[in-house]
Amino acid sequence: MKKLLLSLTLVGVGFWANSQVICAVTAPSSIAGNYNFTWADPAGGAWTTPNFLTPGTFVEDTLIMVNDGTPGTNATFGNLLAEEGCNPSPVNAYAGKIAVLRRNTCEFGMKAYNAQQAGAVAVIVINRDNTVIAMGGGAMGGQVTIPVVMLNTLDGANLIAAMQSGTVTAFIGNKNGFYPNDFGMLNGEVTYSKLSAVNSVIAQNGSDYSFKVKGMVRNFGTNAQTNVVVNAKVTRNGATVYNQSSTPAALPVGDSLDFVLPDFAPASYPAGRYTLTYTTTGTNTDDYAADNNLSYEFYVSDSLLGYSKLDTVSFTPESGNGSRPGSTTYTSYMQCIHYKDANASRLMAEGIYFNFAVNASDSITLSGQEFTVTAYEWADVFTDLNDVAFTNAGSFNSVFNNQLASNSYYYPNTTTSDTSVYASFNTIFELEDNKRYLFCVSPSENKIFLGISNAYNYSANLNEYAEAINPLYVVDAAATNPWNVAGFGADTQPSIIVRAEANTVGINENAAIEGAVYPNPTNGDVTLSINAEGKATISIVDLSGKDVATSSINIVNGKAPIAMNNLESGVYLFNVTLANGQATQFKVVKK
Repeated sequence: MKKLLLSLTLVGVGFWANSQVICAVTAPSSIAGNYNFTWADPAGGAWTTPNFLTPGTFVEDTLIMVNDGTPGTNATFGNLLAEEGCNPSPVNAYAGKIAVLRRNTCEFGMKAYNAQQAGAVAVIVINRDNTVIAMGGGAMGGQVTIPVVMLNTLDGANLIAAMQSGTVTAFIGNKNGFYPNDFGMLNGEVTYSKLSAVNSVIAQNGSDYSFKVKGMVRNFGTNAQTNVVVNAKVTRNGATVYNQSSTPAALPVGDSLDFVLPDFAPASYPAGRYTLTYTTTGTNTDDYAADNNLSYEFYVSDSLLGYSKLDTVSFTPESGNGSRPGSTTYTSYMQCIHYKDANASRLMAEGIYFNFAVNASDSITLSGQEFTVTAYEWADVFTDLNDVAFTNAGSFNSVFNNQLASNSYYYPNTTTSDTSVYASFNTIFELEDNKRYLFCVSPSENKIFLGISNAYNYSANLNEYAEAINPLYVVDAAATNPWNVAGFGADTQPSIIVRAEANTVGINENAAIEGAVYPNPTNGDVTLSINAEGKATISIVDLSGKDVATSSINIVNGKAPIAMNNLESGVYLFNVTLANGQATQFKVVKK
């Protein structure tokens, strides 16, 4: 086995700005391949770990479980304990091995230092959630000289299950120049759909909504490559709707190849799950094929808008861990997503889906925690982020003067987090074409982590379109500027999805009236909020068109309770008719 951060002699390989840093299982074949991870980067100053951006800096070795007597809670994966590593282990207990431990109570730096002192050549931290986060070094990070990476809970469980029945080996680090034939693509160097949740109201055809299909292939190996081709395929619910390939080209050692394919601009956008897959091939068989494919999903529906990866069942933002500012002096923060579209006036914004997480060591009581959801018009004048008129410090002056809607959401549970919740705005409002909007979430307790999704890296999109994606606002006495247009990074998206329906204002205006139903989705009864008073009739219809309930209601101070406990889970249409003939309709989701 290769060990201890080799410095390879590279033949013609330069120090690329985007080095190929991976965490990959090399055996057994049943779980082999690239894993999503974060790593302890020495650039931030909290760690003295190796710099993976230097080609040839890596570790490849056998995995071993840490056994230091600190199993803590939820420590069992299968029949094997994944311990914390908060206590020192015997000398040479993990000599020449990659130590596997889990996140729970003590600092990451402490865990890594203890494993290092016991002979480990690297550390894999298994997160307690099915995502990965940045790791702070803490008090001991400056004494850690071995690599430290984090995997999510599911990947960690798969590793440990394989360790129960045999030997597991992994490669962690920079593979530039390690394999003779090695070419591939980096997440963040290919373009994706502008949105992961595309509202069909503003995407009726390719003229309404399209996106670039382009990117870069790199030669990470020591051999020149020939006949390199990139194919891009888009499927909808499994059926191919786009299939284009680049012209075969040579790819010298240490070089890169740009490719540009036709835009994805279909004649129509039927609702469903779309998958964009990039695949690169060449004459030579790739010695490391795990980076020959990149895949991205986006959904077309009539009610959602955003950038986060969506849960494949609930179609709400992917639930996982979260982020909060790294400063110790901040007092509050707000995560936002930006939206601008030439057909935005077809939509009305109703509310925000989001999720959050807490750190057990912060001892935060979740019940009653307040979250504020707010929508703003971002009216500062600039063409795009490349415009000299745009500055990170001065181009957010209009935001707080242009609040369009807001509301407070109080979390009802005590122990559950990392799950999506929905907060409706206090008023439904129309969007306008080509105006910038910010949809934001802020916790009242600044130690709460707001949900993030790092499944997709929008760096190439950011470069291509030069429009903000995820601005972040942080109140910090030590900072001169509260806004950061890039948020926590182009590869870290806030788990924020806007609920937006078709704009019905101006359609049969004499018979229409605005309102809302909350909570929506709901586990039980709901409240109708409407600009009306007195008697009304409500009929509830399921998606098949069947009437499931009809009743009279009395609207008092613009509110009326509506019972849904006797209805099965599903989507329903509420048809509300007032005594004067005015009517409105709402879509309500019963969990």
